[in-house]
Order: sequence, then C-alpha cells, then structure tokens
Amino acid sequence: MTGKFQKRNAERKGVRKEYELEQKLIKEIVDEIQVSGGGTLE
Repeated sequence: MTGKFQKRNAERKGVRKEYELEQKLIKEIVDEIQVSGGGTLE
C-alpha cells in the first residue's frame, strides 16, 4: 500500500515540476507580450 502511494507521490512531484516550468515559460511569454505593447491577457 505505501509503495503504491510513494510511487504516485513521486509521479505527482514530477508533474508538479513540469507544471512549474510551464508556468515560468507562460509568465515569461506574457511579460514579453506586455512589454512589446500587446494587450493584457486575462
């Protein structure tokens, strides 16, 4: 039971890392768009 849970937890951590990287990229892109005079994204 615990082994299964640990594996799922590890997978979730991996997903979380990817998610954080994506958020970072999105934030950078949004910043670039705003700097170049594009409208704000909601």
